[in-house]
Amino acid sequence: MTPDIILQEINKLNVADKMLLLEKVWDSLEQSAENVLLPQWQRDELDKRLVEHLQTTDGNIPSQEFHQQLRNSL
Repeated sequence: MTPDIILQEINKLNVADKMLLLEKVWDSLEQSAENVLLPQWQRDELDKRLVEHLQTTDGNIPSQEFHQQLRNSL
């Protein structure tokens, strides 16, 4: 199946199903993250953002809670 055909099928989905699909695609990327080669500047940026995230607790909620709030708002 080509990316164009996949996109045509995705466009037929409602917003809630598209969000669920995005979540599943994101999860699948996480499972294969070790196979992704990032340039050093990108690794440095990710490390910087992780440090900032860990130092800031204001407004942080677990991703599952965020996704549930997002689904409830649709």
